[in-house]
Amino acid sequence: MTQKPHLISTFAVFTSLLALSSQTQALDIVSGVSIGNKSMQLKIADREFTPTFVSLDFFVTALFGKTYVSINHEQSIKDDVESAEDATGARGLVYYSRSDTSLTIGYPVLEEYLNIFGGYRQGETSAYWSVTSDSFGSSSRGVFLGGSTSYAVGNKGAVGFSLAIASLQGEVSLQEPFVDTQSILALNPNPPSDIKGSAIGYSLGLNWSGGISKDTSYVVAYKLHLYEFEDTENFGGTDLSYEENFSTLSVGVSHFF
Repeated sequence: MTQKPHLISTFAVFTSLLALSSQTQALDIVSGVSIGNKSMQLKIADREFTPTFVSLDFFVTALFGKTYVSINHEQSIKDDVESAEDATGARGLVYYSRSDTSLTIGYPVLEEYLNIFGGYRQGETSAYWSVTSDSFGSSSRGVFLGGSTSYAVGNKGAVGFSLAIASLQGEVSLQEPFVDTQSILALNPNPPSDIKGSAIGYSLGLNWSGGISKDTSYVVAYKLHLYEFEDTENFGGTDLSYEENFSTLSVGVSHFF
């Protein structure tokens, strides 16, 4: 049986696996769930949208020796509603929801001091505008690479920190109220349906975790993602590069099977 990690973090599971020191080849499973408050900032030209979600995050991690593979899915559980106005002055409500999925592979390179990880992530924001009854949104997908570390504070718990860089491809609906479509149509009568962009983005995480019982841990975590997408279409000379940023504060539990 592989030695059990002292602490498991829902959002930054890689930081807690640094305590894993056994060289045995047993397969073990860790799973967990957390609830969080997720804030989004989408900036396109002179328009900005800031929905906030209550989200549930689920993960399952397989441990094989010192290597781990983790699958994570985060889903908003209640639509956020904001008021928005288009270029004609029509005002209505926008209903937002959000989902994110990632696959992570990690390994400790300096025993309990440094862990490296990489993987693939994708995310999607779905929106509905009451003025036109249209559905639209934004999405991104790509790979990431990062490192993490953790520090035990006596027998009280552990503080963990992670930093990662991501290469992403993204899309945003070329549609009101996200974009002033009247200005776009004046330059290009037949524009595509989406703004497409590429980004090199960054994320950082900070978490505190502690034991509840021998096999169960809790975690309080903060995550920040910053992505700036460069417009690759440039309709009629109009630059529609955009920013998509996220911050999440969450609390959760995990269990080692």
